[in-house]
Amino acid sequence: MNLDIAGIGIGPFNLSIAALLAKTPEIKHKFFDDKLEFAWHPGLLLPEADMQTGFLKDLVTAVNPTSPYSFLSYLVAKKRFYRFTSTELNMISRAEFSDYMSWASKQLTSLQFNSPIELIEYHNGRFHITTKNETTQAKHLCLGTGKKPYIPAGFEPFLGENSFHASEMMQRKVDLTGKRVLVVGGGQTGADIVLNTLNGTWGQPSNLDWVSRRSNFQPLDEASFTNEFFTPEYTKGFYDLPAENKQREIRAQKLSSDGITQKCLLTIFQIMYQRFEVQGEQRWLSLFPNRSAEQLSFDGDGYQMS
Repeated sequence: MNLDIAGIGIGPFNLSIAALLAKTPEIKHKFFDDKLEFAWHPGLLLPEADMQTGFLKDLVTAVNPTSPYSFLSYLVAKKRFYRFTSTELNMISRAEFSDYMSWASKQLTSLQFNSPIELIEYHNGRFHITTKNETTQAKHLCLGTGKKPYIPAGFEPFLGENSFHASEMMQRKVDLTGKRVLVVGGGQTGADIVLNTLNGTWGQPSNLDWVSRRSNFQPLDEASFTNEFFTPEYTKGFYDLPAENKQREIRAQKLSSDGITQKCLLTIFQIMYQRFEVQGEQRWLSLFPNRSAEQLSFDGDGYQMS
């Protein structure tokens, strides 16, 4: 098979491209993934976890608002458009957005799941892509393989039943009842874990510590001018900057995508106020900003972190 574009990995980015190409049959395309079906961070689909961007920033709307693969089309297909509009939600849950993308993936014939890539070679002006089922040629390659969970150096030997990356949270049978719990990481994922723990999603722990390298539990920068970073005009200008300038700007813009939503921070603060101040519950949650996790050990009674 000869393609114009072959996509490796079917996450939100390549799923978006596949949805936008669905109405352009003159561009031959196919997307490959080793998963059996579409899945978007299933271990992070926590009960109390919202998106950090508005629902109009879906797979297709910014480019083709009449596309049948838009979030609004999904709402109509699920027969919940009117109830959704009545909720007046600015941000939808991660669970609903994941279900929307899964719904879109089931309608696209260009997606080929259960097709792990075994080899990619380039010769005679084309990419030669070998899966377990076939060999495909493509003029262009679109990589969308996503990120791997980050584990601090030296922590790997201690991973197991009671020490694991947050990306596995909803895929484990977690029971925190009566346990001492440590959450490392001051971004959105850490905040979502803390919020759900406060709400008793996995039982009532005896103690919860939240550690962050950042100087504070910092909010997502959602200001109007900050959102200009995500427009096509800004992207075009950014593309031509020298590499050194790009890295400097990326560091300066970190909180435009890597902070915690105001809603999540406010909810955590309000719960702490009601439970520990108003109701007088003995404080079992402690927050530790300005700390960097350096070393982990196990002493037989539990984990010790420096």
